[in-house]
Amino acid sequence: MSAFRLPQETCRRCNGQLSKYWWAGQDKENRIHWISWSAICQIKFTGGLGFRDFNRFNIGLLAKQAWRVLLNPSSHIARIYKARYHPVHDFLNASAGSRPSWAWQGVLEGRDLLKRGLRWQVGDGSQIWLLQDNWLPSSPPSCPKLRPGLHSFPSRISELICPNSHSWKKDLLVSLFMPESVDLILAIPLPVSHSFDSLIWHYDSSGAYTVKSGYHLLSNEYNLITRRPYSLLIHGFGNCCGVWRSRQK
Repeated sequence: MSAFRLPQETCRRCNGQLSKYWWAGQDKENRIHWISWSAICQIKFTGGLGFRDFNRFNIGLLAKQAWRVLLNPSSHIARIYKARYHPVHDFLNASAGSRPSWAWQGVLEGRDLLKRGLRWQVGDGSQIWLLQDNWLPSSPPSCPKLRPGLHSFPSRISELICPNSHSWKKDLLVSLFMPESVDLILAIPLPVSHSFDSLIWHYDSSGAYTVKSGYHLLSNEYNLITRRPYSLLIHGFGNCCGVWRSRQK
C-alpha cells in the first residue's frame, strides 16, 4: 500500500470485508451494519472507532513516498524519476509523462495530497514568491491578499523583511495587504540570523509529513465534500467518551 496506488474497487472490497468482520465476527456471515462505514472511520474524539479507510490510507502512505522524494532529490529513486518523467520541471510541478509506471502514478497522487498541506517556512525570503507560493500559516496554507487597486508590489518575500533588524516591514505590509493577511504575516517568526527558506508540512507541529496527519486531512476533506452530519448515536458515543476521559483525570 505504501508503494503502489490500489484500485478503488480493491479498496472498497477491503473496506467491506473489514466492516463485515467487525459486525459479524467473521467475513462469511452477513449481519446488520448499524452504523455506516464512514461513521466508523471517524476518529474516536468525534465518536468514531478510528478505523482506517483503505482508499484514504493508501493515498496517505503514498504521500509519505512523495515527501521522501521531495526532501531527498539526490536519492537514487528521485534521480530515476526526474530523468524519466520530469527532466525540466521540479518534482512539485511534474506531470505523469508518457507511459507512466504504476509506481510513478502512485507517487503523483501522494504528491497531490502533499501539495495541499505544504507551506514555506520563511528564512531570508529569497526563494519565496509573494503571490505564487503558499507561505501564510492558515488552514489551508495560502498566499496573502493584496489591497484592491495595487499594480506594483514586491515579487519576493525578502523585500518585506528588514535585513538589519530581521523583522517585518510593518508599514509596507499594511500598505500592501488586507488586514487579515497582515495579522498572519506578523505572526510568522523570523530567524535572528541568516537562514534559508524551506518547505514544511503545515498539519504537523514538527513540520514533517506524517501518514496520520495526511490521513486526517483527507478525512476532513471527505467530510466537507459529503457534508455528513454525525448521527445521534455517534454524538452520544462521543459524549460518553468525554465523560470517561474526565473521570480518568
